[in-house]
Amino acid sequence: RRPQLLVLDEPMAGLDRSSRAALITAVAALPAETIVVTVTHDLEESAALGDRVVELGRGRLLVDREVT
Repeated sequence: RRPQLLVLDEPMAGLDRSSRAALITAVAALPAETIVVTVTHDLEESAALGDRVVELGRGRLLVDREVT
């Protein structure tokens, strides 16, 4: 299957180092047109799953930046 949208809720929670690496590899292998939304409290690790970080706080947009 080729989903247009993939939503991941705390995808790194409870994963060991090798499982985290496997998840990052799997997401990176998705077609470029696939939108991946990651909901997490761990911004550093989730940055490896996408090319943009949007941070919300109290219902407001706090950060919207591209990951380099």
